[in-house]
Amino acid sequence: MKGRERMMSGDDDNGGGANATPETSADAYAGFWRRLFAFLADTVVLMVAGYALGTLFFDQMAALGIAGRMVGWGLAILYFGVQNSRIAKGQTLGKRLLKVRVTGIDGHLLDPGTALVRAAVLTAPWFLNVYALAALSNDRSAQILGWAIGLVLLASGMTTFYLFLFNRPSRRSLHDLLCGSCTVTAASASVPANLTWPSRRVLMGLAVPAALLAATPVVFVRFFGPTLLPIYAAVDSLSEVMTVGVTQQKTMRVVNVSGSAAPALPSEFVAVSARLRIPVPAQDQRRELAHVAAAVLKAGTLAPTTHLVVSISYGFDLGFASSYRGYGDGGPVAAWKTLIDQMAATGQN
Repeated sequence: MKGRERMMSGDDDNGGGANATPETSADAYAGFWRRLFAFLADTVVLMVAGYALGTLFFDQMAALGIAGRMVGWGLAILYFGVQNSRIAKGQTLGKRLLKVRVTGIDGHLLDPGTALVRAAVLTAPWFLNVYALAALSNDRSAQILGWAIGLVLLASGMTTFYLFLFNRPSRRSLHDLLCGSCTVTAASASVPANLTWPSRRVLMGLAVPAALLAATPVVFVRFFGPTLLPIYAAVDSLSEVMTVGVTQQKTMRVVNVSGSAAPALPSEFVAVSARLRIPVPAQDQRRELAHVAAAVLKAGTLAPTTHLVVSISYGFDLGFASSYRGYGDGGPVAAWKTLIDQMAATGQN
């Protein structure tokens, strides 16, 4: 059969003889919950392996920075790709537990190359989304690349999710349609029916991310407007910083049960997190916080009454497992200015 194996052997949970012609049945498809729990079980396996790897090689994993996501993606592709192919009879550990398997639409098990591509398409939106942050860079080329990555990943991820929910009974998603695969019950001796490209459902699935993509600039401007974008760029420019996170939250007036005004809370919070390239000794952590805070204040977009929370961390992120060691502090912008001036006066800046 030119290297492809048909799952029709009499002793492999399938029944039927080696030369039997598979029947066509929609009942052969694996159901929603079995597929979902199989995937969750596989995720747990990857998490355990990732944390074990990170514990043994913490500094090496941390030194990878966002490239750690690429390492994690590669491991996930190998895990799902190899086991969903004929090498492991189309079953990952989770699929074995839930008694489902991946096959081609012709009833044959997938060859390793096809299974690896299938795994790459399925997992790319999760592992590569961090690279979309390049859209926040000051570099024009990086901005364009970041936007392109973000749009492609959002479109593929939403389409995959939509088809999994609504492309019934097969629940074949983007990775299945591209690779000619489907997920069936392990005991099935039939090839599922109606395995054609569901053009109408695909178009409907593409309409969902298209609508989201149209709204993306509005959402982006709303949450990363003139206040946060300069802060992101300023902290990202620091040589010791690998990745940056910036969030903003406005508080509401709090009233006690008695109706009297509660103690005044800051009207605005801005939280800035910086992931560092190297660990910072405990005695230097406050100085590093002040250094990051100085970059934030240099952006000049925060009011003196804004409550600024700054955190620094050092660790690894493989996508399915991450661990950080960090330190943080917060206070009004005015208090940060005082701390920065004090450290400058003592030569600690």
